[in-house]
Amino acid sequence: MQVPMADTDPDFDAPSDEALDAEAEADFAAGRVIPHERKPERLLKLAKGESVPPPEV
Repeated sequence: MQVPMADTDPDFDAPSDEALDAEAEADFAAGRVIPHERKPERLLKLAKGESVPPPEV
């Protein structure tokens, strides 16, 4: 099975880098980000197979 690639398949509807960047910038401006200091604890719990609630921003 071949996986469609954005640069070779005209029907592949992936968001552009510009659109993703704009979305990320909007999230940052609105405060919808997780501080770096909180990420390691969450990732360690996930790596141990623990269930963690969605992050609060």
